[in-house]
Amino acid sequence: MAGLIFFTVIGVWFFLVLAFVAWVVKKLPDKWWKVPIITVLFFVILILPIMDEVVGGIYFLQLCRKNATIIIDSEKTSGITIWYGGREQENIELSTLPIKKIKISYVEAYKKTPIYHYYRIEIGSGWLSHILGFGSPMLFSGVCQPENLEEIDSQLGTKKINRPVLN
Repeated sequence: MAGLIFFTVIGVWFFLVLAFVAWVVKKLPDKWWKVPIITVLFFVILILPIMDEVVGGIYFLQLCRKNATIIIDSEKTSGITIWYGGREQENIELSTLPIKKIKISYVEAYKKTPIYHYYRIEIGSGWLSHILGFGSPMLFSGVCQPENLEEIDSQLGTKKINRPVLN
């Protein structure tokens, strides 16, 4: 259903832009620059509803490339039992979309000595995606984190356990 709504909105927008450009064509004199101006105008207006995602996506990809690694905080990791140590969230105001940089830490069980951490970057949706009810951007995945998270414990020789629930 969401796909049907999306394509309907895109189709209506396409024909509205086409009608506007056709109206502008009638107003412009017949000069050599008419076709290039109309072509640029058509594409600029066509992508306006998703421009916030285009701009936000550029910043998002830069942050992803910069933070796509796991940082080892301890020299000795082999044979250590670890658990989730918490998260710290930072809101970043670099783009047109809301971006969250979340630091996720793993610590030595019971001692709370930092073992490793990584960053997870999350970005919100643009205004068109928000209106259509999508929770994430339409043009790209709204989450990035290091790819080798499943392998890190075996590479470091750590054993991950669940943190006990305290009453």
